Amino acid sequence: MTGLWEGQRVGIAMGLLMAFIFASAGAWAHTGEHPLALAAARGDLPAVKSLLARKTDVNEDAGNGMTALIAASQNGQTEIVQALLDAGANVNARTGDGDTALIAASQNGYDKVVQALLRAHANINAKANNGDTALIVASRKGDRQTVQILVDAKADVNARRSDGATALSQASEYGHPAIAQLLKKAGAK
Repeated sequence: MTGLWEGQRVGIAMGLLMAFIFASAGAWAHTGEHPLALAAARGDLPAVKSLLARKTDVNEDAGNGMTALIAASQNGQTEIVQALLDAGANVNARTGDGDTALIAASQNGYDKVVQALLRAHANINAKANNGDTALIVASRKGDRQTVQILVDAKADVNARRSDGATALSQASEYGHPAIAQLLKKAGAK
């Protein structure tokens, strides 16, 4: 009897494993993952160029408003950002949280991406749903170079988040006195 019972247990276990694998494969097929956004996020320039050559929608929403441009921007993929912009990517697209490519790049200190987005006429004062701007997130992070680029490009140094915070208050609160001084010199109050 023990041998028969062991065989049944193995059969049941295999059945459950197969059910899990096939159920998971079905779930993976509907996760909203899109080849262009994935290639852009991981920095695969040849794949991005190939997909663009096949006329993949450069502004396709990969879920919650995430586009290939936002994915590339938040990961510092400068060449891919430029390729996407050249292909007509919407430089001011927003995620469900209201973040833009410029906010994402500024938050992560990707200066070359910030500059490329500004050259493409990104809205420098665009606000996320919580009121964050590119300058506010860069100031909170303490990235002097990004803050300087944004100030030089005439970002609103007195823009306020929905909770009243400004770039200056964020720089001060997060311990970035050099950023606070730079903002004051630019007219922040």
